[in-house]
Amino acid sequence: MKKLCVLLAILLGIAAALLAFCLEDEPQVPVSVWLREEEERIRLWEQEAEHVVVFLPGGVAMEDVILRAETQGQVMLDGRALDGETGCGGLMPGVDYLLTYPGWRGTESRMLRFVQGEGVPTLYLTTESGSLEKLHARKDNKEKGNLTLRDETGELLYSGAVSQISGRGNYTWEAFEKKPYSLELAQEADLLGLGKASRWVLLANAADPSHVRNKAALDFAEKIGMAYTPGAAWVNVYANGQYIGLYLLTERNEIHPERVNISRNGGFLVSAEVESRLVKQGYTHFRTDMGRAMRVHGPETAGETEIAAFAQIWNAAESAIMGRALLETVLDLDSWVKRYLMDEIFANVDGGYISQYFYYDPDQARVFAGPVWDFDLAMGSPTEWQLRSPRAFYANWETRGVPGETLWFAELYQNETFRQRLEEIYKDVCLPALEQLTGVALDEYMSVIAPAARMDSLRWHGEATGPEAHAAQIRQYLEERMAFLSSAWLEGQSYCQVRAYGGAHTSYAYYAVEPGQRLEELPVLEDTETHMFLGWYDEKTGEPFDPEKPIREDTQIYGLWQEKPGKKLEQLGKLLPAGAAALLFMMVLAANVRRMRKGG
Repeated sequence: MKKLCVLLAILLGIAAALLAFCLEDEPQVPVSVWLREEEERIRLWEQEAEHVVVFLPGGVAMEDVILRAETQGQVMLDGRALDGETGCGGLMPGVDYLLTYPGWRGTESRMLRFVQGEGVPTLYLTTESGSLEKLHARKDNKEKGNLTLRDETGELLYSGAVSQISGRGNYTWEAFEKKPYSLELAQEADLLGLGKASRWVLLANAADPSHVRNKAALDFAEKIGMAYTPGAAWVNVYANGQYIGLYLLTERNEIHPERVNISRNGGFLVSAEVESRLVKQGYTHFRTDMGRAMRVHGPETAGETEIAAFAQIWNAAESAIMGRALLETVLDLDSWVKRYLMDEIFANVDGGYISQYFYYDPDQARVFAGPVWDFDLAMGSPTEWQLRSPRAFYANWETRGVPGETLWFAELYQNETFRQRLEEIYKDVCLPALEQLTGVALDEYMSVIAPAARMDSLRWHGEATGPEAHAAQIRQYLEERMAFLSSAWLEGQSYCQVRAYGGAHTSYAYYAVEPGQRLEELPVLEDTETHMFLGWYDEKTGEPFDPEKPIREDTQIYGLWQEKPGKKLEQLGKLLPAGAAALLFMMVLAANVRRMRKGG
């Protein structure tokens, strides 16, 4: 009898686990939602204990939304019974409707609301397992599946098998519930007019509440003539019927006729990255003479000999940069100028550090900077460690205190040929594009994505906040940034640079100050649980930094911290119970061993 009870408990546990696995956290409401013509199921989402939400894609009329009662008992919505299949004609998005149904404790009720993400295409993704659980367990886990793509009106654009779905990225993957993904179609396809290929990326933009930073930067790079800039388009994404948010579908940076169109025979595509990440994830890479880790993205068939040959080409380019000579014999200068301008204009936190792509075109025998990538933490991003002041230089520091950083753009910035071309391209190419971005494009972006962005905000933050305020912040930031950069590059205003380092687990802050003026702002650092902030100190003199003192040279300051009194004793006190328990365990163990040796 005891064994039977144990077996029954195990079976019940397995059944419960399978049920939870299949439902993917869907609320236990005996109603399913289907799209009539698309034959797609949309899973309910629980906003809170009393509310459930149906996230509808654009292009779907309410009369084409079907509710199915999944119980024998009576299910009522807004006073009418749901008999088998019931169309939702007459109902409206944004309105709460009372849903009642039989439950374990008698009649139960929820408020049901429909929300619709109009204006952008819809991407339906299914996995073989029917869940994202496996993919989310490890970034390098892979699954097969299927993909269906419809335009903003609901018209079918593509449907086909996906040979591989996996996670991607680093910061977004580790820091946010909303995950980015890599897709590889079983056959090449042209999705949303972005070019025929099999490999695609779904950027989550989880760190960007505006949803426009990556799109704006990519469009800007294409507008100023950066070759092979990835195309991108917003999509509402559903995974196994569960709405997972507004994403940016982009081309992948790879050697391909529709992407980086260079020869695989002698051509290379690489990116500067953090070496520890490359080692951990097993990516092919090499180190430059200056110790910079470069990930090899293509050709994927390159062996050690080919990589060693390209490393020599790269080291020659690096030597030319650091020697400030013969640049145009090894570099495509305009692409390097534009790459620098992209990072400087948009205040890109990754500038000169990571996600920096470069390629070597054997037909032109030069190293090019680009394609661009990863601007979700740019343009005055609200994240706590972002470079926030619009009056600062970000991409030309000799050091930002980060191991493995590049010094290439810091050196190029001191090169007269590079600076002259920089000022020309900024004035003639970038300023008109910036004025178009701040004057027209940001509003156009908002008009396209506002409903979808509000739906994403509800899904991931619990309230349907629009992106318009964030767009206004971006516009103000870029306008102030244009004024600052123009004063330096077109009007000849000189600046002293100030870098403030707050210490471990804090960000660098950067400021530009006219010589003889004082620093008007500094990051506000507060005491932590374990340490007190003592103030800012001059790195050169070791003395307290006086914010009222005029700045006359480039300056680096640092935050000084002191451990709170008694904190070590407090920590020791917390460890004493565990230590005493461990000591007692060891004494008992030693006594038992001694007794066993004596035959006791």
